[in-house]
Amino acid sequence: MILANVTPSEHLHHKEFINHNSDSNITQIKPFVLMCGLPEGVIDIDSVDNKTLLYDTTYASSIHRSKRQQETRYQNANNSIIKNGNIGSQTEITPKMRTTLMDWLLEVSDNHKCHVNTYHLAIQIMDHTLSLINVKRGTYQLLGCACLWLAAKLVELHAPQVENLVYAAECCFDTDALISCEQKLIKLFEYKPLMPTRYYFIMRYIKAGQFTLIEENLAIYLIELSVYDITFQK
Repeated sequence: MILANVTPSEHLHHKEFINHNSDSNITQIKPFVLMCGLPEGVIDIDSVDNKTLLYDTTYASSIHRSKRQQETRYQNANNSIIKNGNIGSQTEITPKMRTTLMDWLLEVSDNHKCHVNTYHLAIQIMDHTLSLINVKRGTYQLLGCACLWLAAKLVELHAPQVENLVYAAECCFDTDALISCEQKLIKLFEYKPLMPTRYYFIMRYIKAGQFTLIEENLAIYLIELSVYDITFQK
Protein backbone atom coordinates (compact mmCIF):
# COMPACT_ATOMS: atom_id res chain seq x y z
CA MET A 1 0.00 0.00 0.00
CA ILE A 2 1.40 3.39 -1.01
CA LEU A 3 0.97 6.00 1.68
CA ALA A 4 2.72 8.90 0.00
CA ASN A 5 -0.62 10.33 -1.12
CA VAL A 6 -1.40 11.51 2.39
CA THR A 7 0.22 14.36 4.23
CA PRO A 8 3.52 13.69 6.02
CA SER A 9 1.82 13.70 9.41
CA GLU A 10 -0.60 11.02 8.33
CA HIS A 11 1.77 8.13 7.66
CA LEU A 12 1.57 4.65 9.11
CA HIS A 13 -1.04 3.13 11.40
CA HIS A 14 -0.35 2.56 15.09
CA LYS A 15 -2.19 1.64 18.30
CA GLU A 16 -3.98 4.49 20.00
CA PHE A 17 -5.96 4.97 23.17
CA ILE A 18 -9.38 6.52 22.59
CA ASN A 19 -11.18 8.43 25.31
CA HIS A 20 -14.81 9.28 24.66
CA ASN A 21 -16.21 12.36 26.37
CA SER A 22 -19.91 11.64 26.71
CA ASP A 23 -20.75 15.24 27.62
CA SER A 24 -19.26 16.94 24.56
CA ASN A 25 -19.44 13.89 22.30
CA ILE A 26 -15.89 14.61 21.20
CA THR A 27 -13.43 11.81 20.56
CA GLN A 28 -9.96 12.48 21.86
CA ILE A 29 -7.10 10.38 20.53
CA LYS A 30 -3.82 10.02 22.36
CA PRO A 31 -0.96 8.46 20.39
CA PHE A 32 0.49 5.32 21.91
CA VAL A 33 3.98 6.63 21.30
CA LEU A 34 4.51 10.20 22.51
CA MET A 35 7.16 12.41 20.98
CA CYS A 36 9.80 13.75 23.36
CA GLY A 37 12.77 16.09 23.39
CA LEU A 38 10.87 19.24 22.42
CA PRO A 39 11.73 22.51 24.19
CA GLU A 40 9.39 23.58 26.94
CA GLY A 41 6.35 25.42 25.63
CA VAL A 42 6.64 24.00 22.11
CA ILE A 43 3.52 22.15 20.97
CA ASP A 44 4.09 18.66 19.63
CA ILE A 45 2.14 18.93 16.40
CA ASP A 46 2.36 15.18 15.83
CA SER A 47 0.82 14.09 19.10
CA VAL A 48 -2.59 15.73 18.90
CA ASP A 49 -3.08 16.18 15.18
CA ASN A 50 -5.33 13.27 14.24
CA LYS A 51 -8.87 12.68 15.40
CA THR A 52 -9.54 9.42 13.59
CA LEU A 53 -7.90 6.03 13.38
CA LEU A 54 -7.21 6.40 9.66
CA TYR A 55 -3.88 8.17 10.02
CA ASP A 56 -0.87 8.04 12.27
CA THR A 57 1.86 10.49 13.26
CA THR A 58 4.22 8.17 15.10
CA TYR A 59 7.01 8.50 12.55
CA ALA A 60 6.23 11.99 11.25
CA SER A 61 9.16 13.60 13.08
CA SER A 62 11.70 11.03 11.88
CA ILE A 63 10.32 11.28 8.34
CA HIS A 64 10.77 15.05 8.49
CA ARG A 65 14.39 14.73 9.63
CA SER A 66 15.06 12.28 6.82
CA LYS A 67 13.59 14.61 4.23
CA ARG A 68 15.68 17.51 5.53
CA GLN A 69 18.79 15.40 4.97
CA GLN A 70 17.60 14.48 1.48
CA GLU A 71 16.89 18.12 0.73
CA THR A 72 20.49 19.05 1.50
CA ARG A 73 21.78 16.33 -0.80
CA TYR A 74 19.56 17.35 -3.72
CA GLN A 75 20.22 21.04 -3.16
CA ASN A 76 23.93 20.45 -3.58
CA ALA A 77 23.25 18.53 -6.77
CA ASN A 78 20.95 21.26 -8.15
CA ASN A 79 23.33 24.16 -7.52
CA SER A 80 24.51 23.85 -11.11
CA ILE A 81 21.03 23.97 -12.64
CA ILE A 82 21.16 27.75 -13.17
CA LYS A 83 23.99 29.24 -15.22
CA ASN A 84 23.68 32.74 -16.66
CA GLY A 85 19.90 32.47 -16.76
CA ASN A 86 20.00 29.14 -18.58
CA ILE A 87 19.22 25.65 -17.37
CA GLY A 88 22.59 24.20 -16.48
CA SER A 89 24.51 22.88 -19.46
CA GLN A 90 21.37 22.37 -21.57
CA THR A 91 21.90 23.48 -25.15
CA GLU A 92 18.34 23.04 -26.43
CA ILE A 93 16.11 23.41 -23.36
CA THR A 94 15.25 26.96 -22.28
CA PRO A 95 13.40 28.31 -19.23
CA LYS A 96 10.47 29.23 -21.49
CA MET A 97 10.23 25.65 -22.73
CA ARG A 98 10.30 24.48 -19.12
CA THR A 99 7.37 26.76 -18.27
CA THR A 100 5.38 25.50 -21.25
CA LEU A 101 5.97 21.88 -20.27
CA MET A 102 5.03 22.61 -16.67
CA ASP A 103 1.70 24.09 -17.80
CA TRP A 104 1.00 20.97 -19.81
CA LEU A 105 1.97 18.65 -16.95
CA LEU A 106 -0.32 20.58 -14.62
CA GLU A 107 -3.20 20.15 -17.06
CA VAL A 108 -2.52 16.42 -17.40
CA SER A 109 -2.27 15.90 -13.64
CA ASP A 110 -5.52 17.81 -13.11
CA ASN A 111 -7.30 15.76 -15.77
CA HIS A 112 -6.22 12.57 -14.02
CA LYS A 113 -7.15 14.02 -10.60
CA CYS A 114 -3.64 13.56 -9.26
CA HIS A 115 -2.62 14.79 -5.82
CA VAL A 116 -0.92 18.19 -5.87
CA ASN A 117 2.25 16.62 -4.47
CA THR A 118 2.42 14.38 -7.55
CA TYR A 119 2.85 17.47 -9.71
CA HIS A 120 5.48 18.95 -7.42
CA LEU A 121 7.42 15.70 -7.28
CA ALA A 122 7.30 15.41 -11.07
CA ILE A 123 8.80 18.89 -11.45
CA GLN A 124 11.42 18.09 -8.84
CA ILE A 125 12.42 14.92 -10.69
CA MET A 126 12.47 16.75 -14.02
CA ASP A 127 14.66 19.60 -12.79
CA HIS A 128 17.05 17.24 -11.08
CA THR A 129 17.31 15.27 -14.32
CA LEU A 130 18.17 18.46 -16.20
CA SER A 131 21.01 19.07 -13.76
CA LEU A 132 22.47 15.63 -14.47
CA ILE A 133 22.11 14.98 -18.20
CA ASN A 134 21.59 16.87 -21.45
CA VAL A 135 18.09 16.57 -22.89
CA LYS A 136 17.17 17.03 -26.55
CA ARG A 137 14.28 19.26 -27.54
CA GLY A 138 12.47 16.39 -29.24
CA THR A 139 12.47 14.23 -26.10
CA TYR A 140 11.68 16.93 -23.55
CA GLN A 141 7.94 16.26 -23.46
CA LEU A 142 8.66 12.55 -23.17
CA LEU A 143 10.89 13.26 -20.17
CA GLY A 144 8.23 15.40 -18.50
CA CYS A 145 5.58 12.76 -19.04
CA ALA A 146 7.86 10.04 -17.65
CA CYS A 147 8.55 12.22 -14.58
CA LEU A 148 4.83 12.67 -14.01
CA TRP A 149 4.18 8.95 -14.39
CA LEU A 150 7.00 8.06 -12.01
CA ALA A 151 5.83 10.64 -9.46
CA ALA A 152 2.27 9.32 -9.68
CA LYS A 153 3.50 5.81 -8.90
CA LEU A 154 5.21 7.14 -5.78
CA VAL A 155 2.30 9.27 -4.57
CA GLU A 156 -1.00 8.05 -5.94
CA LEU A 157 -2.89 4.94 -4.98
CA HIS A 158 -3.62 4.43 -8.68
CA ALA A 159 -1.24 5.97 -11.20
CA PRO A 160 -2.55 7.00 -14.64
CA GLN A 161 -2.45 4.33 -17.32
CA VAL A 162 0.49 4.63 -19.69
CA GLU A 163 -1.87 4.63 -22.69
CA ASN A 164 -3.75 7.62 -21.29
CA LEU A 165 -0.54 9.60 -20.90
CA VAL A 166 0.50 8.81 -24.46
CA TYR A 167 -2.94 9.93 -25.65
CA ALA A 168 -2.64 13.17 -23.65
CA ALA A 169 0.64 13.83 -25.47
CA GLU A 170 -1.21 13.37 -28.78
CA CYS A 171 0.88 10.28 -29.51
CA CYS A 172 4.14 12.22 -29.85
CA PHE A 173 5.73 9.03 -28.50
CA ASP A 174 4.56 5.50 -27.91
CA THR A 175 4.12 3.45 -24.75
CA ASP A 176 7.45 1.67 -25.20
CA ALA A 177 9.30 4.97 -25.31
CA LEU A 178 7.57 6.18 -22.14
CA ILE A 179 8.33 2.96 -20.27
CA SER A 180 11.94 3.04 -21.43
CA CYS A 181 12.33 6.68 -20.33
CA GLU A 182 10.95 5.86 -16.89
CA GLN A 183 13.40 2.99 -16.53
CA LYS A 184 16.29 5.29 -17.43
CA LEU A 185 15.14 7.80 -14.80
CA ILE A 186 15.04 5.15 -12.10
CA LYS A 187 18.58 4.05 -12.96
CA LEU A 188 19.74 7.68 -13.12
CA PHE A 189 18.52 8.23 -9.56
CA GLU A 190 20.07 4.94 -8.44
CA TYR A 191 16.63 3.52 -7.69
CA LYS A 192 15.89 6.32 -5.21
CA PRO A 193 13.59 8.68 -7.13
CA LEU A 194 11.53 9.77 -4.12
CA MET A 195 12.76 13.20 -3.08
CA PRO A 196 11.37 15.92 -0.81
CA THR A 197 9.26 18.63 -2.41
CA ARG A 198 8.48 22.18 -1.40
CA TYR A 199 4.86 21.16 -1.06
CA TYR A 200 5.78 18.63 1.64
CA PHE A 201 7.68 21.23 3.63
CA ILE A 202 5.08 24.00 3.28
CA MET A 203 2.31 21.71 4.50
CA ARG A 204 4.47 20.68 7.44
CA TYR A 205 5.21 24.31 8.35
CA ILE A 206 1.58 25.35 7.85
CA LYS A 207 0.59 22.83 10.49
CA ALA A 208 3.43 23.84 12.82
CA GLY A 209 2.58 27.52 12.45
CA GLN A 210 -1.15 26.90 12.91
CA PHE A 211 -1.92 29.03 9.86
CA THR A 212 -5.36 30.43 9.23
CA LEU A 213 -7.09 29.42 6.00
CA ILE A 214 -6.11 32.69 4.34
CA GLU A 215 -2.48 32.29 5.40
CA GLU A 216 -2.45 28.68 4.20
CA ASN A 217 -3.82 29.63 0.79
CA LEU A 218 -1.27 32.43 0.48
CA ALA A 219 1.61 30.09 1.38
CA ILE A 220 0.51 27.51 -1.16
CA TYR A 221 0.06 30.24 -3.78
CA LEU A 222 3.63 31.45 -3.21
CA ILE A 223 5.15 28.01 -3.63
CA GLU A 224 3.12 27.54 -6.81
CA LEU A 225 4.72 30.71 -8.12
CA SER A 226 8.18 29.59 -7.03
CA VAL A 227 7.88 26.36 -9.00
CA TYR A 228 7.79 28.35 -12.25
CA ASP A 229 10.88 30.40 -11.40
CA ILE A 230 13.88 28.25 -12.24
CA THR A 231 16.13 30.29 -9.92
CA PHE A 232 14.21 28.84 -6.95
CA GLN A 233 15.47 25.39 -7.89
CA LYS A 234 18.91 26.05 -6.43
